[in-house]
Amino acid sequence: MRIGTISLSWHSWSWPRRLFCLRRQQWSHLRIRPRHSVGVGTAANGFGGPWVASANGTEVSSVSVTAGFDYANLAYEVKHDTMHLQWVKSNAWSDANRYKRGLAAAKPNTAGTSIWLSYLVDFKDSLPVGNTYFMVKMYSGTKELLAAGHGGGGNTPASWTCGSGWPGNTGDDLSTTQITGDPAWVVVRMVMSGDAVTPCRTFMWVDPNPAIEPDTATAIVKRNTTEVPVAGVDTIALEFGGDGILTRLIFDEITVASNYLDLNAATPTGTVARESFNYPVTSLIGLGSAANGFGAPGWPAPMAPKDS
Repeated sequence: MRIGTISLSWHSWSWPRRLFCLRRQQWSHLRIRPRHSVGVGTAANGFGGPWVASANGTEVSSVSVTAGFDYANLAYEVKHDTMHLQWVKSNAWSDANRYKRGLAAAKPNTAGTSIWLSYLVDFKDSLPVGNTYFMVKMYSGTKELLAAGHGGGGNTPASWTCGSGWPGNTGDDLSTTQITGDPAWVVVRMVMSGDAVTPCRTFMWVDPNPAIEPDTATAIVKRNTTEVPVAGVDTIALEFGGDGILTRLIFDEITVASNYLDLNAATPTGTVARESFNYPVTSLIGLGSAANGFGAPGWPAPMAPKDS
């Protein structure tokens, strides 16, 4: 039974006192001040280390209780736990959130193989329209290979895009499938060419059946990804920014795999990197401040019991 939700919220502008709350079924709350998200995560679950700051992003963060991801209204059941990442974008342009995380092992550009990427996203408050962008990216070293989500450039009504992070209003990056505001499972396949000269064919779907590998003919984006190094994909990135204000998105289950069924498998057959944002607070020490009727900052370390 799901009893509560902790969700990381990454903001790039330090607006006053976003709060971190730990909610239990008894409705007790713990609120703490914002902290940085850079450094979250370890060398585990298919990743080589924690999230790090990407170029041109700032790293003010908070963790907050939220109504949560609307898992019940996904088109299909997708593997998840009870935690997820929430981002609130409060201002136009000034809060560009950009983070990267390296894989434990690169997925090489080997002819005949595929790299699959998927993630869950839910939309709260206003939709990301106009130049408001959100995307999960794949990199080879410092080279950006593709961005999947909603690219910038003013495509309105907002539609799903895969390719450039700034596709504009035309091109094979854009789909004709509109973002409706319903929770979605985004899936991308890159078919590897085997060399850095021959383009890799890339496909994008939204809400395919997790139990049946989708036909490329049904993809909403079909395009070439050029100049993919033989070393392949070794890093993912997560970005949210642009000109929108008061826009709140929730992300979960960013997954990289070598076959489609492993994206949603409880026991994958291949190597999988999966980010579930499962970062609970494990200690009260140092949390809080001299506020709300308390006279000292922080919870102290536990005191040794006294003899009666």
